[in-house]
Amino acid sequence: MVEDHHAVRGKFSLVSMKEHPLFAAVYDRLTAKAERTWLASRRARLIAQARGEVLEIGAGTGANLRHYRDVTRVVVSEPDPAMRRRLTRHLASVTVPVEVSDAPAEHLGFPDGSFDTVVSTLVLCSVADPEAALAELEPLTTDLDDYRLFHAVRAELLTALGRTAEARAANERALALAANPAERELIARRLDG
Repeated sequence: MVEDHHAVRGKFSLVSMKEHPLFAAVYDRLTAKAERTWLASRRARLIAQARGEVLEIGAGTGANLRHYRDVTRVVVSEPDPAMRRRLTRHLASVTVPVEVSDAPAEHLGFPDGSFDTVVSTLVLCSVADPEAALAELEPLTTDLDDYRLFHAVRAELLTALGRTAEARAANERALALAANPAERELIARRLDG
């Protein structure tokens, strides 16, 4: 089942609305080696923890979609029209109900408590206003443990919410679980800083 979903409060950021057709066209090829060597397994581990009603922000070309299994439905938010067109090509092979939204992370517009799990992978660096996005995400689920983020990004979320002790603990767990040397180095620097 595929539905288009547009739920927005406020106005879109012009940066969030911008289309990037060249980036969308080459993204899967640019990440192919990482996907084969470590990224796909990292996505699979992360997505395996998702449950119930899921919101995924910045779904890009849909690389996470094949990893969803035991969830009620997935709402994927992707504001870039070029990325969203590529994402829709993956929908035929998805085994769970998916709704596609064009809302940017800063203006999702869903009622508080709408989701059991929130997923974000490799996206916050591309969001026009990360602080607004984090503020928008925070009330969507009642338990911060229900956020499925790459661990270093999860620590940034906790820090932004003023939960620095939890951020440090998240970084320490991430360091123990880190899949590749570059990621371990990044997390270690965060712990030292």
